[in-house]
Amino acid sequence: MTEQDLETLLANPELNKFRNSSDSSNRIEVMPKPAFVVKTHLTQKTDTYPKDLKLFINLCQSPEIPAPAPLSSEEFEIAYAQEDEEKLKVPISLNELKPDVDKAGRTCIVIDACVHSSAASRCEDFREYRDFLVRLVISHVENRCGVKLSRDYVLPKLRSKGTLRPHLVARPRRPVIEESSPSPPATSASNASHTSSQNPTSNTVRPIRAKLRAPTYRVTCEPPDGRPEYMVIEIDLPGANTTASATLDLEPHRLIFTLPPTYSLEAALPWPADTAESEEAAGAEFDRGKRVLTVTVRVLEE
Repeated sequence: MTEQDLETLLANPELNKFRNSSDSSNRIEVMPKPAFVVKTHLTQKTDTYPKDLKLFINLCQSPEIPAPAPLSSEEFEIAYAQEDEEKLKVPISLNELKPDVDKAGRTCIVIDACVHSSAASRCEDFREYRDFLVRLVISHVENRCGVKLSRDYVLPKLRSKGTLRPHLVARPRRPVIEESSPSPPATSASNASHTSSQNPTSNTVRPIRAKLRAPTYRVTCEPPDGRPEYMVIEIDLPGANTTASATLDLEPHRLIFTLPPTYSLEAALPWPADTAESEEAAGAEFDRGKRVLTVTVRVLEE
């Protein structure tokens, strides 16, 4: 993948909305944890900074940053070879450049780049992904800050250069859950017919919090062949009488649901979700009789 391909990734509006902004009306503050440090330098002077000035990137992490598409190592290598922009998107939150000094006392500049914890953890034992992520972050810094940086980078033995700062990131799309009146549970034959026609995938994931358990869920696509228009996520909530205390967050590649004090779910989505703030993009309904939460999500257009 060329640097121009990385620039194409950065130009996508779905990625840009996770950058920090002075508009905090629909944003949350995130305090990241350190991952590793990247050291590079400016290859051209600017009105503010001289050529060859050192720049340190604190690559940090938080589970509050939207997650990238969940790919295996093999799936990543295929997506990289095919330059599949959709699968290679990595939401990145940047803070502003700040002055600092290096260990020799010379002036340098530092910036924090925060990604989802899953992206940072993959860098620990997947060198190809780490190099891809570092180069993507460098391109992201160039695009945001108007500087030109060397791709000849090094990884100092530092957890962070200076103190990490909080990030303001876009609040996940939060569909309103409507509740329907109790109805008799569907027969097993009816359920079997529905399962056969839709070919859903069934998953059980580990809970986000130790005291909460992960419910079983199914994802079906409409239409089932090719790129779908909608995804339907059905979440089984046995014992639940209401979802009044529940939270439901929708990100481009995952759905996050919590119903205290019982359930917690973080579900990967097979297709990128349309997270626009509109009723047509996503809706949720809890059937109190069947005790099933059904979330319908529109797939983002290509």
